[in-house]
Amino acid sequence: MIRLEKEEKVAVLGIGNEFRGDDAAGLLVARKLAPLSGERVLVLEGGCSPENFTGALRRFSPSLVLMIDCLDFGGKPGGIHLLDASKIRGSTFSTHNPSLALLAEYLKRELGTKVLLIGIQPKQLSGAPSGEVLHAVDKVASLLEGALRILETSFPHGPST
Repeated sequence: MIRLEKEEKVAVLGIGNEFRGDDAAGLLVARKLAPLSGERVLVLEGGCSPENFTGALRRFSPSLVLMIDCLDFGGKPGGIHLLDASKIRGSTFSTHNPSLALLAEYLKRELGTKVLLIGIQPKQLSGAPSGEVLHAVDKVASLLEGALRILETSFPHGPST
């Protein structure tokens, strides 16, 4: 269970290329979560250039940014891995690896926000998304939907009187 109710505002940034098989995973999650955008939740489709959304993130001023992307961490296809975005470098691989590491560092430094990455292990980077990754997309979207709905409907400082 992902718990977000202590966050003031959460931004979800789906990353990927919908024409490269499983690399579309982050975009597909963002599309499923888009209807949840509101006062405390912002969902963006960052595509292949998530750095182009720093202005929208700055205006929203989230306490947490969740980046979702295809990530090769050596797991089974469709595996899901949550990590602090500062750990993107090293043994992990994302098709957006250098820019994600720089973007995460920029967001932390400039906006004072926490940045987490939800990675989905790809099976293939051509054709349509694999069944394993589509299943993972549904699972991630479902988990985040529950947590984001609680956030959007909760009162950050108690109900107003």
